Amino acid sequence: MPSFDRYPRFLAGIGLFLAGGIVGSAVFLSLYHHTYNVLVIENWNLKKENNGLQLDIETLNKFKNKQGLITRVTVHLYNDIQHPLESHVQKALEDRVKRDLKIVEGQKLGEIRDSPQLYERLIASKTYYGVIDKDYIVNVKAMTLVQSELTVWITADEPKKQALPDKGTIVPDHDAFNGSY
Repeated sequence: MPSFDRYPRFLAGIGLFLAGGIVGSAVFLSLYHHTYNVLVIENWNLKKENNGLQLDIETLNKFKNKQGLITRVTVHLYNDIQHPLESHVQKALEDRVKRDLKIVEGQKLGEIRDSPQLYERLIASKTYYGVIDKDYIVNVKAMTLVQSELTVWITADEPKKQALPDKGTIVPDHDAFNGSY
């Protein structure tokens, strides 16, 4: 076996080169993943927007010769300054509320003007489960009806967590329910 005592500078150079390669590849990989994540989120937002625009085109074509009917429903989410929601969560919530208000399209304008509370109750204080792995309670901030477009402004909050039972609360034992006495 050769003696490595003769090559201390050579071995230090090889070690430094290998360490630089490892650190460099880690930095490159982290930048690559960040860029890819941004690209995926942007692609997802663009697909959602494209689907929404295609639905709007279908709806407008369906009601283009009929006047006095709601032809379009638009939903906007007020974002809380203290606890802002991410853009993809906003889009998902807006899409779900818009889907719930889809029944309004084709309704007469007079019906909505006469009883806006009925349509507001469709989504007021409703909990939407599993929106990007979280639950949100939606409340209606305002509703406006301009020509044949219904615009709804909403707010969304995460539901309050339920308190755990006190230590003094009696909780039945698991074995009490299996039928053994």
